[in-house]
Amino acid sequence: MVSVAAGPALGLRTAQDVARRIAAEASALLRPGLTEVDWQREVDQIAARLGSSGQWTPATTRVGIGTMVAHPDFPMQNRAAVDGDPAFLDVTPTVDGWLGDYCVSLTVGDGDAETLAVIEDCRWIQRQMISSARPGMPAREMYAVGDDLARRRGVKLLDLLDNFGHSIGKQFAADGFIDADNDTPMFGAWTIEPHVGRRARGAKFEEIIWLAAGQPVVVV
Repeated sequence: MVSVAAGPALGLRTAQDVARRIAAEASALLRPGLTEVDWQREVDQIAARLGSSGQWTPATTRVGIGTMVAHPDFPMQNRAAVDGDPAFLDVTPTVDGWLGDYCVSLTVGDGDAETLAVIEDCRWIQRQMISSARPGMPAREMYAVGDDLARRRGVKLLDLLDNFGHSIGKQFAADGFIDADNDTPMFGAWTIEPHVGRRARGAKFEEIIWLAAGQPVVVV
């Protein structure tokens, strides 16, 4: 059995707390006319002020149809937010060598019924995945859980690497991804991050969970 501490390291919890604080401040800036590029610039400034030594991968700030893609090889655009658009913000601070990783979806203004439904479907999938997690389960089993939940909600997995998350700590994905082929037992810190969509609307939520043998799963 893999030996894992009963709880997440203080450094990991601190980095994720910074990630949530960045997201809260940056979310409040979303408004019609704000571009993905400008929003990303604001995120970087907030992150530096809150103690991040830099984003370990570029923060993702997407609006409108841009929410269908979340990958650093596809940079942010000068796409301006429009009232009613879906949007999401994925922040990735580095704090004392530890990696934070947090994402929230929202709307520009009120959003229409379909946009709100996609966001709620994504949120529901993430919560159900977290509830289904157990220490030591193979990552591919968690993928199967997410895949089934997405089908039940009528949304498609949009992640370009076809996964629902990855291990994290002081390294990114040292134990791989939550994908259909990863047999690695899930111990320690893993992200749960469904990125799903329907009808040109995408949504993504991300949390870090901690899995230790004999201990309940906790959100970091």
